[in-house]
Amino acid sequence: MTHEGPENPAPACVPAEAGGGLKVAGAAAASAAHTVVEEVLEVEHAQPPISRPLLYVLVGLMVMMWTANYIVGKIAVREFGLWTLGGLRIEVAAAIMLALFLARRGAAGLRSLRQNWKVLGLLSLVGVVFNQMLFIAGLKYTSVAHASLIISLGPVFVLILARLHGLEQLSALKIAGMAISLAGLALLAGEHHNGSGPSLLGDLFTVAGSLAFAYYVVLGKEVTPRFDSLSLNTFVYLLGAAVVLPVTIGGLAGGGLAQVTWKGWLAMGYMTVFCSVIAYLIFYFALHYVSATRLATLSYLQPPLATLLGLLFLKEQITPRLIAGAAIIFAGVYVTEKG
Repeated sequence: MTHEGPENPAPACVPAEAGGGLKVAGAAAASAAHTVVEEVLEVEHAQPPISRPLLYVLVGLMVMMWTANYIVGKIAVREFGLWTLGGLRIEVAAAIMLALFLARRGAAGLRSLRQNWKVLGLLSLVGVVFNQMLFIAGLKYTSVAHASLIISLGPVFVLILARLHGLEQLSALKIAGMAISLAGLALLAGEHHNGSGPSLLGDLFTVAGSLAFAYYVVLGKEVTPRFDSLSLNTFVYLLGAAVVLPVTIGGLAGGGLAQVTWKGWLAMGYMTVFCSVIAYLIFYFALHYVSATRLATLSYLQPPLATLLGLLFLKEQITPRLIAGAAIIFAGVYVTEKG
């Protein structure tokens, strides 16, 4: 699953975690900490089938794939348009995921989809359809730097929604961290440029997409233990593909592909194959041998790298307001996760 993502589904296409995982309300803090330490030690000492240096090379490639997705998405949405690009990406990703699923599980494995389609449908709606469509809309109307920074607020959004669902207790430090993060977001939202720079509309689309994925994480708290990662992602993509099929057909019937050049097709293929499939497979493979906490830490490399790529390839501006907003957001997220 990516949260463009975390597209993953993830943001942009990044699989996201909420500050090391959601804690059930009322669980003892000492017990939870002990469990996390044991899990980290167990994962970090597991022996991967490849060398650890090669494993971290793969993880580095995964981070770069998701980082480049911000730049590539900008190119793709200019050529395809919002609805056609979003629809095609979900349809093609669903087809690839289904092929992988059938190769591993066979047609009999689809039985659990029929048994759980209602709850999976809701997860698909927020985690695939809303998340990915709003991510692309955000990229269309705001800058790469703003989009990547807003998506890095995912743990804060998950924490807020988890509290509303009674799944998380808020300490004073967590509340302070969330307030700091949202102050940084407000500072970013006040930065508007003419032309293709950041805009309030694009920032709002990106916030909405990140909130949609955060809601997916919270809703999936009770659902995800029932499925392995391949099954869950296949099912939510298939249901998401069914939802956006009318929009996709409408975009194609309206001549939405007539103006698309080879660059557009290459960009759409990259977003679908590399971000929605290959990077996801690397992530879940690495998760068996690298702790989720360490993988999440590496994901925070994406905003500065994406900002640099935006400067180099899209001529985006790096302003004092952007730097200040980024520093405040990262400080707030750090305080929130430590709380």
